[in-house]
Amino acid sequence: MRMFPSKSLRSKVVWIPAWVACVAGTACSAEVDENDGDSSKTVDPIGAAPVDLGTLVGPVGISQALGINDNDVIVGLSYDSSGTLRAVTWVNRRIGALPLPSGTVRSVAQDINNNGVAVGWRADASGRTLAVKWTGTSSVSDLAPGYDGNSTALAINDRGEIVGFAAPSGGVKRAVRFVNGTVVDVLPPNLAGVSIANAISNRTTGTNFIFGQFGSKSAYDCSASGGSFVALPSAEGTSYSGVAGTASDGATAAGSYRIGTGPRHVALWKGSGTSWSMVDPGTLGGAASFAAGINATGTIVVGTSDRASGAAHGFRWSPGSRMIDLGALSSDSSCFSRAAAINSVGTIVGYSCVSGGSGQHAVAWN
Repeated sequence: MRMFPSKSLRSKVVWIPAWVACVAGTACSAEVDENDGDSSKTVDPIGAAPVDLGTLVGPVGISQALGINDNDVIVGLSYDSSGTLRAVTWVNRRIGALPLPSGTVRSVAQDINNNGVAVGWRADASGRTLAVKWTGTSSVSDLAPGYDGNSTALAINDRGEIVGFAAPSGGVKRAVRFVNGTVVDVLPPNLAGVSIANAISNRTTGTNFIFGQFGSKSAYDCSASGGSFVALPSAEGTSYSGVAGTASDGATAAGSYRIGTGPRHVALWKGSGTSWSMVDPGTLGGAASFAAGINATGTIVVGTSDRASGAAHGFRWSPGSRMIDLGALSSDSSCFSRAAAINSVGTIVGYSCVSGGSGQHAVAWN
């Protein structure tokens, strides 16, 4: 699992995969807004500098913020003083390592809900990965302790519904839910091949919706209780599409798509009745962009984009407005940044190089 992508957006980031949304009983149609794809109108600065969240070992360390809840509790990763990759949390903007079962050699926290329950993965000395859940900062448990294979939890909602992927020994990754100590397939059995569940909606009642990627890298949406599978629409010639996050109601999803062998672009899908549409908002002036998250109401998308010059930067974008450059910890043009998640308050988290295009610290944009 590659945790530290290069500065090029063409490198796949495992913990922020592109996904598909599949909703029971719906049909899809693609509508790409060519005007929203105009990169000439996507160059506004945010006007607020990122806040350095620090690392487990001070200024020389490495950290990434990957998830945030509405109480401003943040989760992610950092290396400790022994060089071990550790799942961490920031409470009141103070970093601390999360507890781990004995035998763990590395770990990452991917997401956290508004009840303070976080999910992610850990690895043992044999290289096996196990999906885990943290309750607060003192309790940790494996989500599928008896599973014969590798598993990773990627998202959790406020009802405690957890999704991710699992691969049996000698098998391929499958999108799963973690239920009562076991894994349950998300997609119908006739959909063979690799699949992943990266996001789940956050409805307080009724059925929630799971979004991810399946088969030949196509985005989907499925109901958590089972039901028909629906592939999200894409532009003609699309060779890849996927969803990175969803709004609470499951009617808006954000991710990325690619036509042929060209660069990835942000995709925003909206569902209305029995149809879906897709909009491409363009980039910060460069070739590629991808979305990593979306807020609860589906009105703000965050992610990373190439710029006309210099390293890629995190962005914030709302439909009908321009894509906003979030900046980085250093004004050096070679300094990159990544936006990974946003909460309902509007706080964005991610990570940035520290200076001169090197180093890497978790950051928050308030």
